[in-house]
Amino acid sequence: MKLLLYGALIGVANIIPGLSGGSMAVILGVYNRLISAISGLSFSVQSWRDNSGFLIQLGAGVLIGVLCFSHVIEWVLTQFPGGSYAFFLGLILGGVPLVYQMGTHMAVTFKKVAVFLVFLGLLVVFSMFSGTLSVSLLDEYQGGIGLLWIFVSGVIAAGTMVLPGVSGSMMLVVLGTYGVIIQAVSNFHWTILSVLGVSVILGIVLMSRLIKGCLTQFPGYTYYALIGLMMGSIPMLWPGFPVNWVGIMHLSLVVVGAGTCYYTCRS
Repeated sequence: MKLLLYGALIGVANIIPGLSGGSMAVILGVYNRLISAISGLSFSVQSWRDNSGFLIQLGAGVLIGVLCFSHVIEWVLTQFPGGSYAFFLGLILGGVPLVYQMGTHMAVTFKKVAVFLVFLGLLVVFSMFSGTLSVSLLDEYQGGIGLLWIFVSGVIAAGTMVLPGVSGSMMLVVLGTYGVIIQAVSNFHWTILSVLGVSVILGIVLMSRLIKGCLTQFPGYTYYALIGLMMGSIPMLWPGFPVNWVGIMHLSLVVVGAGTCYYTCRS
């Protein structure tokens, strides 16, 4: 029962852009066990006996958390888009110092700054060609190309979930599929959910090992790249700050979001 509750809290954190399911796992004391279970999976029967019980219980809790709160997130995005994006922007800004603090070999060098700028630039360029995070784009993603991009974004987002301080939902925001996936979950769109489910499993099993390898061999460069991705997502979330009470509200929500992420996700 405890693992189901922990999983639900991790699931809730994962569907809010900027909040990190990995950080929630650290706070709840299950992160090391989770990484060991994922990394320990193989084709041997013994590995599944050792890890499947823990992963099934925690995964069921994550699913419960996602399904129960997806309607709420979709409603907020629809009714209060500007304020929502301002809050999400704050969440992402609050996550940047967390990622930097968790990194090792973070001394500033020319190569690390270059890596940061490359990944920052990639996201800024991408934002110039992407639309807003509207939840009304579901029909546009039902074709082959749309489903392929959902699969790719699911793999990438699932891979980032193993890092405390980095939000899988934030990566979906960055990749432009967050609103569509939230609507697909809340409306039980089984085609998109099936593609997403396969991509998440593949991403968690395979990309977690890749990211762990990168963090082991190139920790500083990996964290600088992640920070670049987070900062590069800002143009897609920018809600605008008009010189009136709406701008003041947006700015306030940015501050609240940053504080919420920083003080909640600190381990």
